[in-house]
Amino acid sequence: MKCPSELVYSMYADGEASPEEVRQVEEHLAACARCRSLVQALQQENRLLREALQAAEELDLEAQRHGVAGPLLGFLGMLGVTTAAVMTVTWVASVFPSGAGWLNPFHRIAWFNWSFSSVLYLVMDGGNMLNSLVTALAFFMLAVVVASGLYWLFKKHSASMALLAALLLVICEAQPASAVETRKGQLVTIPAGETLNDTLMWGGDTLEIDGTVTGNVIAGGNSVVIRGTVKGDVIGGCHTLEIDGTVEGSVFAFCQALTLRGRIGGSAYAWVQAVRVEPGGRIEGDLVEGSGVLAIDGAVARDVKAFAGEVEVQGSIGRDLTAQSGHIRLTAPAHIGGNFTAHVGHTRDVLVAPGVTIGGKSQTLVSVESNPYARPKFYFWQAVRLAASFVTGVVLFVLFPSLFGGRLETAGRVLKAAGTGFLVLVVPPIAALVLGITLVGLPVGLMMLGAWIVALYLAKILVAAAIGRGLLHLHEPRLGSFALPLLLGLVIVTVAVNLPYIGWLIAPLVVLVGLGLGFREGTRHWRERTAV
Repeated sequence: MKCPSELVYSMYADGEASPEEVRQVEEHLAACARCRSLVQALQQENRLLREALQAAEELDLEAQRHGVAGPLLGFLGMLGVTTAAVMTVTWVASVFPSGAGWLNPFHRIAWFNWSFSSVLYLVMDGGNMLNSLVTALAFFMLAVVVASGLYWLFKKHSASMALLAALLLVICEAQPASAVETRKGQLVTIPAGETLNDTLMWGGDTLEIDGTVTGNVIAGGNSVVIRGTVKGDVIGGCHTLEIDGTVEGSVFAFCQALTLRGRIGGSAYAWVQAVRVEPGGRIEGDLVEGSGVLAIDGAVARDVKAFAGEVEVQGSIGRDLTAQSGHIRLTAPAHIGGNFTAHVGHTRDVLVAPGVTIGGKSQTLVSVESNPYARPKFYFWQAVRLAASFVTGVVLFVLFPSLFGGRLETAGRVLKAAGTGFLVLVVPPIAALVLGITLVGLPVGLMMLGAWIVALYLAKILVAAAIGRGLLHLHEPRLGSFALPLLLGLVIVTVAVNLPYIGWLIAPLVVLVGLGLGFREGTRHWRERTAV
């Protein structure tokens, strides 16, 4: 007996078959076990579909009953949690003694420690891990290609195997010619009395220079110690950089710790966790730095410009000292030949002890925020930003209408979107940083970072559209009816993020929810496209 087609069974399961077809199908099912199992599966699918549609209808009715209360409750819930977190952070920060800032996870020094430790770990160890992975993959692909090529040559051109073997022997016998001296080992040294008449590029565990380098030193690794002389510049991306000798050029340091006991003939530019100019250390030019801790017990001949968690000066600065810091302490016998300008949060954060000499003017600038709501230009620029967001939203809807399918009728959807948005906020920049470690992955990392920045801007537009659609009960957005809900939502979001006292809390919540909406709708549309 011939089995009916699957289309007939589908119509039977859906209840759309004619009475004659129903009779024929049931007669066949009584005698065919395989067809019975097929029909049972189709009926099960229909039951699941009906249950899903009923759940969606109930959710829609619940959303209509809640109206604006659903998303409002969601935002208020997140706002309450965030407020409690901020209060906890503020209390924890206040109970730490001032001298234990490095232990306080909410202190500027701790943020410097965390950022430098994380970046240096990725630079020093992340590169090795990624390089090992890429190298293993490259060797695997190379082995596959070589094996395939050898098999093809052996099968098709057996005479070519002799030529290939001879070529491999020639390659193995050839020695690479290079003018670069390579020194291997955990410890690389340029001993006293040796002169390297070239630029030294190094990467490894420990580099010690007791002799002379007539060119520049470009170093990346764990530890660099200069006890001899470098006649050029020093560019260091390492864990620790110690200069006990002489660098006749300038120093560019991205390290965890920069310690100077010797002399720098040029200027020093440092983005370092801790900068220490020890007694006897001297910088003939300027010192421009960003750090967790800056301690100057030696001498800087010209200007010092510092952005640091703490600044301590007991030595000599030839000209001006300009510091933006959490705490600034000048203790005797500190000497500043020019002006002293301190940018701090409170006047009590600056301590100038007796015995300190300042040749120029001394001023302490306290960061005081003026009231932006009293200035007309505040409202002008808010209107400009709102208009730009509106135009961007309309263009984005024309190009990618599927991004605006998300809704925020219930508090659960708001919280779920915020959770997804948090992952979207955190993961892409970390992935871009890991990709940027290698030269091959740098373009991909930059493109990923650029897309992430664009997504941050578009997040509030997606939230505004969802809020406007919810208030006006627009379920299927179309271009003709999309402009008004978008404008209404943008006005609400703009007012909310600029509210006094709580606006700075609402703004990041809007970004999180918008990122979550965009990611969810984008992935849903992609799955639908790939499933077709």
